[in-house]
Amino acid sequence: MCGLPTWMDITIEPKDGVSLRVTQQGRALAYKQWSNDGAPETTMIAPSPQQWREFVAALEEIKLRHWETEYTAAGGSSGMRWYIEIVAPGLLINTEGNGAFPEGDAFPRFHAALQRLLGM
Repeated sequence: MCGLPTWMDITIEPKDGVSLRVTQQGRALAYKQWSNDGAPETTMIAPSPQQWREFVAALEEIKLRHWETEYTAAGGSSGMRWYIEIVAPGLLINTEGNGAFPEGDAFPRFHAALQRLLGM
């Protein structure tokens, strides 16, 4: 990437289980999670500069900037839906999926990097 993100909006909604949404507000993150039977809970998180650097490095390692705009399972899907929008100096990433993902382990690695950024 060309530097630290100036904006992020990330949503991950599994078919079953806990959904999450992360939006960036300056260098802080608004982390919202909810389940099918629960009300959303929002927590503000302030990652350290080191956590931000590691997150950006992880995005480079998984080549997020080269992901397709859309990943959709053949015949539609009722699986996990996800959306990633990241804006950084000189860069706009906008990608989403519905029951489909980039090849290999790129998405699980992205999710792990996001969890580390959130301090989880």
